[in-house]
Amino acid sequence: MPFYALFIRCENSFADEFSIFTYKISINMEQEQQQQEQKKVPFYRMIMDDFMLLLFLGVTIYAIFYLLWGVMELSNLPSIPDEIKQNLIK
Repeated sequence: MPFYALFIRCENSFADEFSIFTYKISINMEQEQQQQEQKKVPFYRMIMDDFMLLLFLGVTIYAIFYLLWGVMELSNLPSIPDEIKQNLIK
């Protein structure tokens, strides 16, 4: 067997081992990606990561509470006496 045939044979075996190694790495990477996709993100984290949703919720919650506070204040006001009502209607 000539010398260059041994060299080619060794080179091919290295290439085979290298391809097996890269194949194993790619399989491991695919498995890791599938595991990460399977992990569920908690609901609290999804809300905290979305800054536009936080902005919307912050403005909306304050607006609703101030609206309710104003309605409660208006409902606690005493009614207008009849004498003043008659003067306003004239």
